[in-house]
Amino acid sequence: MRALAAGPRRSIRTRLIAAFFGLALGPLLLLALFLLPYSVYTRLDASLLRQDEAARRVTQDVAALFGEAESALRAALGEVQAYRLRGLPLLLRLDALIAEEHRFAAVSLVDGLGVETARAEYDVVVAPADRRDLYGLEPVARALRTGVTAYGPAEFDAETGEPTMLVVLPAPSPDRRGIEGALVGRLRLKPIWHVVGHAWAAQGLDAYIVDSAGRVIAHRNPSVVLGGRRVVLPLPDGLTRGLDGGLVARASAVRTLGGEPLTTVVEVPAAEALEPTLRLLGVLLVLLLGGVAVAALLMRRARRGITRPLRALVETVQAVTAGDLTRTAEARRNDEIGDLARAFNEMTARLRALIDEQRSLNEDLEVRVARRTAELAASESRLRAIMDTVLEGIVVTDERGVICAFNPAAERIFGMTAAQAIGSELAILMGPEDAAAHRNALERYAHDGHSQVIGRSREVVGRRPDGTAFPLEIAVAELETDVGRLFIGALRDISARKAIERQLIAARDDAEQANRAKTEFLSSMSHELRTPLNAILGFAQLLEMDAGRAGSPKQAEYVQFILRAGRHLLALIEDVLDLAKIEAGRIELAVEPVALADVIEEAMGIVGPTADSAAVDLVDEAGAGAPVVRGDRRRICQALVNLLSNAVKYNRPGGRATVAVDVSDPARPRLLVSDTGRGIPEDRLGELFEPFNRLNAERSAIEGTGIGLAITKRMIEAMGGEVGVSSTEGVGSTFWIVLPGVP
Repeated sequence: MRALAAGPRRSIRTRLIAAFFGLALGPLLLLALFLLPYSVYTRLDASLLRQDEAARRVTQDVAALFGEAESALRAALGEVQAYRLRGLPLLLRLDALIAEEHRFAAVSLVDGLGVETARAEYDVVVAPADRRDLYGLEPVARALRTGVTAYGPAEFDAETGEPTMLVVLPAPSPDRRGIEGALVGRLRLKPIWHVVGHAWAAQGLDAYIVDSAGRVIAHRNPSVVLGGRRVVLPLPDGLTRGLDGGLVARASAVRTLGGEPLTTVVEVPAAEALEPTLRLLGVLLVLLLGGVAVAALLMRRARRGITRPLRALVETVQAVTAGDLTRTAEARRNDEIGDLARAFNEMTARLRALIDEQRSLNEDLEVRVARRTAELAASESRLRAIMDTVLEGIVVTDERGVICAFNPAAERIFGMTAAQAIGSELAILMGPEDAAAHRNALERYAHDGHSQVIGRSREVVGRRPDGTAFPLEIAVAELETDVGRLFIGALRDISARKAIERQLIAARDDAEQANRAKTEFLSSMSHELRTPLNAILGFAQLLEMDAGRAGSPKQAEYVQFILRAGRHLLALIEDVLDLAKIEAGRIELAVEPVALADVIEEAMGIVGPTADSAAVDLVDEAGAGAPVVRGDRRRICQALVNLLSNAVKYNRPGGRATVAVDVSDPARPRLLVSDTGRGIPEDRLGELFEPFNRLNAERSAIEGTGIGLAITKRMIEAMGGEVGVSSTEGVGSTFWIVLPGVP
């Protein structure tokens, strides 16, 4: 069998080709990667340095031309101011200024307001009436305002396309305290073209000048200027696209004249700037081609001396792998390949010896397997006997849920034989839903090792062949064996137990129904009793009024007895109604933030007269600092009144009933009502909150119904609180109410 490599297969020939070409070409490529960038950098830097120097020289020459023009204007202005030239002499002097080397296309003398007093133009006669107001020109206004020479942007003649530039020389007043006017000259920029052209002729550098608006105003090729060529400022230096769109090396210098920046740009074609680099690239290409030729020659020799002998050895190995152990490799070569062939032949001989030895071992193993098989058969017989005698049903399934074993107890439970069950899926023993859930649980367990079925007992619906369904309890365990994972299910028919459970549930439902009937009866009877009782109390109050006016003391005493009994009975009916509402779930609560201090004050006011008559002191230890809780204020007050009334009724003369608050847990404040009565036996504390259970107090003279504490507990719990008690016989009792606090 051929072993698969971990990655893609690559032959030795491929690796040798890669090695030879890498050795031949790798150093050259590394040299090229180092030399070419270095050459480009150094040559470009040298070219830019030369261009930068040329740009500065051109800038200086242009500045000199502008300086000469300013000097000519200054000399003319000096004569005009010195001799106070007017009229014809002034015009003659301006014409002479234009005639000097034809620097200016026009010259104007303006007053302090920018209005021309005289103007001369090249080859044009200017009439006196054709004088203009030049203050609207920004350079003129700036020069008159600041007293400093000002230059304007380049302008192109509409007819000739020749660029000119406005030069304004301010004329100070005789006392040097102001500006009395200015001499304005329109300077022709054609002489600058000669400076730019000289840079091309002398050094072969392509130079041009750009004004602040990006217009080319000087170039060795006049058509570039006359065509209105523009560039985007600022211009980047270095290797970039030139004015004609080609790749160039560019350097520039900026000079500001009279507030107008002029940029001198010098460009050299990239091929010219990087000429030595291109020659170096050609040399490297020749060397690379030579390296390819050398690598090809070495590869040819390697194929003859390495790959062919290795291929013959591979064919021999494949034959031995196919089972021909008599095949041997050619081992005549006196090199590493020959050593490999001889080692392979030795391995083949050893392999033949091992095969003979293995055959002998196999025969011995067959004998031991037969013996072990007999032992396993005996063990299986014992296991079968155990399964046949166990009282619970045992069903064994494999990982697919197919039944492998089915003991007699299972046959009795399901009414089918083992022959019918074995080979079928476990689903035939369960209802459809339980069968699907069991199958999904086993699949999930096989996938991630987590299951709610393995190792747990659960109830399912069993199914017999005749379709009969019955309750079934099943517990599944896992068993790892040599043939795979098995699942053992212990089954038990729980029909009898379920029948008993149904009887218990029916009894519980009957008890709940009886309790609801009792509650409804109490509610109905309480309403029926309250109506005539209110009438009795009303008539008793009328009798009380009559007895007070003309009745005898004995009659008044009887009336008071009727009123006390009626009010006691009315309170009993109200408690019964509250209990009925609570048990029926119809109690209405208005939950809101409630200040316990107000509730305590109100409750103590209600119970105060009763406490006074019983000679019991009411003590408020909570005070105004009692917290705010969430609940129904009326129901909280009712609960506190119930607790305080009990604390007074079951107290001793001269005793105390104390109200306090525990705020150790601000989220759940605790309201405490303590008394100094005789206490409650510990074994009877659990009976306190049972309705109508007064713990034998009904035999005493203390009035009560036995439902006040039950109502209190259920109302407080309905508001999310708790009620509890602690008591010590002979010392007293403490009842407490816990309610949710308000942050």
